Amino acid sequence: MRNFKYLFAILGVLLLGTLACESTPEQAAPEVIATGAVLFEDDFSNPNSGWDVYSDEISTNEYYEGGFRISVNQPGYYSWANPQLDLSDVHIEVETKSNGGEDNYFGVLCRYQPDGGFYAFVISSDGYYGVLKRIAEADPILLGASEMLESSVIHAGEASNTIAVDCVGNQLTLTVNGQTLADVVDGDFTSGDVGVIVATLTAENTVVSFDNFSVQAP
Repeated sequence: MRNFKYLFAILGVLLLGTLACESTPEQAAPEVIATGAVLFEDDFSNPNSGWDVYSDEISTNEYYEGGFRISVNQPGYYSWANPQLDLSDVHIEVETKSNGGEDNYFGVLCRYQPDGGFYAFVISSDGYYGVLKRIAEADPILLGASEMLESSVIHAGEASNTIAVDCVGNQLTLTVNGQTLADVVDGDFTSGDVGVIVATLTAENTVVSFDNFSVQAP
């Protein structure tokens, strides 16, 4: 019996030596996504494209007349919707139109977390903007400023605005109607979902429509 054990031990050593001498297969190079490549886009013409649809006495998220509309019906509340993605570095663009309320904010989310954390890039119907961060279920806080700032670049009232967002590494950039308004640094969230958000401040009601939502590789 000892001889068999000894033989098995020698065979094992020889096998390991043979495997060690064999060349290791080359690892496949990681896929490189070209700048500007479309990662996701939605013109909201398909009401089953996957965004969060919801309605109660406070807010409504819905596909509406070829766009996506969020209504918030009480002061001091916000509502958002996501298309159920998991992305890292992104460039996002969306067309927005406010249809009611003034003391509000609305815009784009990036790196939305399962626990409710996110970055939000927002403007208001009265011409203000800011970059917000929410950790879990806490209230959102402003990044890079103590209060939302005013800009004449934002089309006030019920006019349309195009919001563009870059989340690249820890650099977070908000561009409105082709002009960069905010550029802040924060590295707490590195990936997550994208989305849209609408909030009332003192306004009794805010209704915002979104269209032509696009996510590209930065």
